[in-house]
Amino acid sequence: MKMNKKYLYQISAFLLGTILMVGCVEWDEFESLDLDAAPTVTVVQSAVGDSLIAVDVTSSANGFVSVIILEGTGNVVPSDSVALLKGNVSYLDFASVEVEADVAVTVTFASGIEQDASYEVMAVSANADGVVSEVAVLAITTADTYAPAFVSASPDFTYDPIIEPGDTIVISFDEPVILGSGAFSFEGFYSGDVFEVTNATVSGNNVYLPVPVDFAYREYIWLHWETGAVVDAEGNETSALTTFLDGGAFSGAFWRIVAMKHPVLSVTPDVEVDQIAGFTITLTFGDNVSIANLEDGDITIVYDDEGGLVTTADVPAADVLAAGMEVTIDQSSFVPTTGTVTLVVPEGVIGVGIGNPNAEYSATWNIATL
Repeated sequence: MKMNKKYLYQISAFLLGTILMVGCVEWDEFESLDLDAAPTVTVVQSAVGDSLIAVDVTSSANGFVSVIILEGTGNVVPSDSVALLKGNVSYLDFASVEVEADVAVTVTFASGIEQDASYEVMAVSANADGVVSEVAVLAITTADTYAPAFVSASPDFTYDPIIEPGDTIVISFDEPVILGSGAFSFEGFYSGDVFEVTNATVSGNNVYLPVPVDFAYREYIWLHWETGAVVDAEGNETSALTTFLDGGAFSGAFWRIVAMKHPVLSVTPDVEVDQIAGFTITLTFGDNVSIANLEDGDITIVYDDEGGLVTTADVPAADVLAAGMEVTIDQSSFVPTTGTVTLVVPEGVIGVGIGNPNAEYSATWNIATL
């Protein structure tokens, strides 16, 4: 028993010594990972057109750059640079390129780019260790090289007679314009008369063109304008417009003046003077007249003997003659001996000027007592 205790003491002493020896061994110190510092990135404008933006992007370290483009200015800069690096943000367009340190790469955006518009380009870079830079931002405005383009007219082009002399026609372009060196003019299709518009005005995209009062009623009017009649803010000139007849139809900008109901300006014989039965009636208008579409009975004469007998006679078309500005009406179908004679001319049975209708007219004479 004493011998066993002796061996136990010896074993215990050996184990303790071994532990102490192991604990005294010197271990190598732990070394942390040595990562490069975050790179820096710069972005500068390389080229700008009316539908293209190119930028040069430079990183201070080997690695990658990511670039986005956004519409407008004052956009919120992503707080998470890694998200921008991976394209996990909103953008109009995105590009990611491998780069060498301090060597610029050109990134071009041509999708959805419009002329004379503001954009922002944002760029980040990451080095080989994956450390990401701060976001660099560059504002860019595209160029304006497009000429103003015609968009619409109010009222729209039409063959219908809807324009009053002195009305204003509005033509609209696709961008704000100002009056340029070219002229606007209206031309009468039938007359060939040309009137330059000297009192045009502009507001925003719209040009206001008063129609000259010199055109005849029912005249077709053509609008022309010269190159540079309007320009945009950059001085780009609009192309010329010439309206013309193309195979029986108008090509360009055209309207029609409204029809005017022409009144009878004078009548003979004098209604204040008693007339011999069967007298000839002459109506005078303010323009050349036409009875090409007149039919029997379009014009009537009412005879009243003032004794209770009233006779309405249809005037044969053959009894009506037109010459210059005058219409002559004979009384061949009925000849009264007493009472009154009343001429009735409905609206539109006589053409006046360029297809204008006559206004309704009537006149009464007393038959002279013989």
